[in-house]
Amino acid sequence: MSAIAKTDECFVPEQDAVPITIKVTDREGGQVRVTAAAGLSLQMAIRQAGLPIRSVCGGRKACGTCRVRIAPDWFARLQPADQVEINLLNCLKGRGESDRLSCQIRITAGLDGLAVTLDR
Repeated sequence: MSAIAKTDECFVPEQDAVPITIKVTDREGGQVRVTAAAGLSLQMAIRQAGLPIRSVCGGRKACGTCRVRIAPDWFARLQPADQVEINLLNCLKGRGESDRLSCQIRITAGLDGLAVTLDR
């Protein structure tokens, strides 16, 4: 079964929710494995793991400070970004082809093993 979430702050995983592992490369190049429940945003999972990730707008895809780089082999597996997210990403300095806003990525069972790099 999957977890149910209204917002990250009110997130309550189901009893039998399987934890998802995400491989995060931090700003210094170190590798960290983050475990999170399905339904949580990638941004919140990274924050709960104690890694520093910025967020000025609180997940409203208005600031771009939570930008992450998705490993190319994982990028196509994500739900596509909507036009608002694409427009914001296109305005950011140093934008990469596989950049996304971590606040807009919901963790699902299909993302177990996802590899991301925190924005520098």
